[in-house]
This record gives sequence, structure tokens and C-alpha cells, in this order.
Amino acid sequence: MTRLTPAFALVTALLIVLWLAGGASRADVMGQALVRVAAWLVLIAAILGGQTPDLRNTRLPAALLAATIALIALQLVPLPPPLWIALPGREIFVRAAEVAGETQPWRPISISPALTLNSLMSLVVPAVVLYLATRLEPNEHWRLLKLIAALIAASALLALTEFTGQSLDHPFVNDIPKMISANFANRNHLALWLSFGIVASFALASDGRMPKWAGVAAIVSAVFLGLGILATGSRAGLLLALVAAIIGVALGRDALSTALKSLSPRARIVSVAAVGAFVAGLLTLAISFDRAASFDRVTTLSVEDDLRIRSQPFVIRTLVDYFPVGAGFGTFDPAYRINEPDELLSPKYLNRAHNDWVEVVFEGGLVGAALLTAALGWFLAQSYRVWRNEAKPMLPRIGSAFIGLTMIASAFDYPARTPLIMALLAIAAVWLSARQERPRSSPRSSESALRTDEPSL
Repeated sequence: MTRLTPAFALVTALLIVLWLAGGASRADVMGQALVRVAAWLVLIAAILGGQTPDLRNTRLPAALLAATIALIALQLVPLPPPLWIALPGREIFVRAAEVAGETQPWRPISISPALTLNSLMSLVVPAVVLYLATRLEPNEHWRLLKLIAALIAASALLALTEFTGQSLDHPFVNDIPKMISANFANRNHLALWLSFGIVASFALASDGRMPKWAGVAAIVSAVFLGLGILATGSRAGLLLALVAAIIGVALGRDALSTALKSLSPRARIVSVAAVGAFVAGLLTLAISFDRAASFDRVTTLSVEDDLRIRSQPFVIRTLVDYFPVGAGFGTFDPAYRINEPDELLSPKYLNRAHNDWVEVVFEGGLVGAALLTAALGWFLAQSYRVWRNEAKPMLPRIGSAFIGLTMIASAFDYPARTPLIMALLAIAAVWLSARQERPRSSPRSSESALRTDEPSL
């Protein structure tokens, strides 16, 4: 058995802590303190243990993360009053000081420095995970995928417990009673997490050491996770499940083909019919017992949904007011409430834009938009390279899938602001950055690459 490196032990410990307490994005939940302390302790242990990051293949993702940290830090630098007053969107603060008869102090770009400081501190999690992931041995990345799949399965079991009607009061996240969200505070974030599991199920089945029926097991696992997404009530999750299933089948095509070829023609028909009947039966039961919340919510418009839709023009208007400097990362809530129209006032409030593509520009301004564009360009270029590679590099394709699914989910919510998904994105970025291997003659080359000689990471 291969001896595991200290870097793998540290990233494993941190991921377990993140699974327990890293499912919320709010600054005031107890889990934030736990995950950040854990991240700093892991970082200190890595440095004292002589672990130095190997950024040869991850220069651009590391540079983008460093640039983001620098941008947020610059938003906290106090500016002289004449310069600060000239910034867009600060007129109301200037008038408030004049009415109060106070002189303008030196102020930072951020309209709420405490919230921006929280955003800055949150980035210790992806930074540490990226740091450690570059130190893993090639075979440890495959083990890391197995660990992630196990954590996703544990979330699915928690969701199943909630599905039966049991209420779980999570001490580390701001979960909502009767909402199926497992170890997350938000049903949409759980749906994305489970969609990662669909991709991972098919990828794991492609391992050459797995039995011939591994493809069938991947289908059953994907169906179970898909039903979990259905139960969450996340309508965006339905789209994510479909995309994840398509990607998963593309990744596990060889395993599925092997599983089918090992069966007789009659057994193939029976197996396909059994899986279809199983899925149809579960869907029928879920809908009959009013447990398919995602389907129910497709045809209904809740108060929260109505607020999100009606608020979008005002979100864009506020974004323009603060552009090109931005309001400061983490400040969407107070920035929006300053300009919130009277007709939208209600006991419900908009804590996020529920579109992270918009919110990054809202908070980061032109520089935030530039960093977002650079990240998207890197993702598209790398994904095009790995998906057209005849060698079928598995880990880079999984990394592309995880990041792509998060990008889709971010058009409807803000999953990348949760520590657990931040960490997974850092790992996915390392995988997607892997140096490409040469095509091999073996039909299972992609599977063997996962086990032994995955490209340098």
C-alpha cells in the first residue's frame, strides 16, 4: 500500500472539517470561525512540515486567486477625503456627514469594511486547499476524488434523513427548518454538491480496477443522487442534475459499455428495463406523496422568488451607481438596502443578488469584472483542451465539470461563497491545470492514468 504524504493527510482533515461546518456563507454563523481556524492551523502545519506549493502547472489559477486577494485588500485601504468623495455611489455618505456637521474622515473603497474584511478572511480556505493540492502525489488525487465522493454520499444520507421528515438543527450553519439542505444552509448549494456526486460516480466507475458491473453501480448512484436533488426543491438543481448526468455518461462511457457487454442480450434488456422501472417508480412515489419539491416549485412562484425577480432592475441600477469602483466585496446587502425601493419593502430581505456573476461586478467593479473574465477565459481554454484530447485525461475533465457546474449554479445563487465549495473549486482548478499526457494505445488508458501516472499536477 502506498504511503500517503503529509499534504494528503492535511487536506483530508481540512475537507472533513469543511464538510461538518463549511456549508454556509454568512459571516455570523458559528461554522465560519471553525473552518477558518482549521484552515490556518493546517497552513501552519504545512509550513512547519516543509510543504511548499508546486505551482508549475497552476500558475494562472494561483495568480487569479492572488489577484482577488489583492483586490479585496485594496478595498480596505483608507483614501483621503477628496479622492473618496469623488468615487461613484458615495454621495449619500457625503450628505450624511454634512447633515451631521462632521468632517469627512479617511475611508476605504468598501462601504462596509467589516464585511469586506470577512470576504478577505474567507479566502484562506481555497488558498490553503490549492496550496496542499499542488503537493499531492499523482495517485493521491484519485484518492482525493474518492474522499470527495464519500463526503457527497454522507450529505445525501443526511438529505435522505430530512426527506423522511426528521428535522436536523445544524449547529454550524444557518439552516432553515423543514428545508432539505443536509450540511448546507441552502437547498441550491446542496443540489450543486449532489450534482458533483453524479459526475464522480461515473468517473469512479471508469477505474480499471473496478468490477465489470461498476457501470451499473454508477447509474444507481447517480439515480439516488438525482432523486436527492429532486427532493431538495431546487429548480436550478434539476438543470444541474441533467448536465451532470450528461457529463457523467461521457466520462464513464467505457465503464458503461463494459458493463453492458458483460451481459447477455436478454440480460441487457432486462437490466435497462429494471433501471428504467426503478427510476419511474421512485419518481411516481415522490410525486404521489408530494415529496418531489423541485417539480412542485417549477410551477409555483414563492414570495422569495417574486422578490428576486422584481428586485433585479434595482440590483442592476445600484451596480451602475457604484461602477466602475464597486461597493466592496461582501457589501451587497447594505449597498442594495440603501437604494431599495419602497414597493419592495417587506419582512423578507435580499441578502444576495442570487446571481454571483452580477454580484462580483456589483462588489468588485471593473477590476472584479476583469478578473471574472480572465477566469472564464482560462476555464474555456483549458476545458476545450482537455475535452478534445484523445488521451481522455480523467482528472482534468472532472475538474472542468465541477467548475462548469458551479458556473451554471452561480447564475441562480452564490454557491462559490461557501467554504466547502470554495475548497472543491480549488481542487478542481488544480485538476483542470494538469499537464496533458500523451495518447496511449490501451483502451482503458484514461482509467490507468487515474491510478498511477496521472499527468503532473
